[in-house]
Amino acid sequence: MARKEPAADAANPGRLKQIAQTYKMTRRADKKIGLVLAAVGIVTFGVFLAIGFLIGHPIYLGILGLLLAFLASAIVFGRRAERAAFGQMEGQPGAAAAVLDNVGRGWTTTPAVAMNRSQDVVHRAVGKAGIVLVAEGNPNRVKSLLAAEKKKMNRIVADVPVHDLVVGTGEGQVELKKL
Repeated sequence: MARKEPAADAANPGRLKQIAQTYKMTRRADKKIGLVLAAVGIVTFGVFLAIGFLIGHPIYLGILGLLLAFLASAIVFGRRAERAAFGQMEGQPGAAAAVLDNVGRGWTTTPAVAMNRSQDVVHRAVGKAGIVLVAEGNPNRVKSLLAAEKKKMNRIVADVPVHDLVVGTGEGQVELKKL
């Protein structure tokens, strides 16, 4: 049996190593993640164990509680890790393109279809809903980029609706996590 090369292992860490890396990344942004996960697991297990004692089947519901405690902890960990990741990406150039690449489900994205010297960028996503232009950068500067790209898209495909969004935290902007 052939062994994997060390370079391939470094590029593709195992599942447990990935979870550990995600935990460390989340811990930097969310100091209470360990306590929260422990509390969710213990409370879930405790509730099922208490119900098991009440109905006379503590072993069955204890095992079920252990499994569901692990599941609940995994769900809470996933959501908090996602929130931490979006928090770290917020304000970084290209963050909207990274989020759009992960949307999938029938959307084709093209990053950086228009940009200027100030690193304001417009990305394009095409799907069943039409064409969505997503701009990131200074809201005052990206308006002209969006207008030019929208005009170009309307000339090429006149019957397809073209929507535009500006990523940011200000008024009239879409937050990165809601993109």
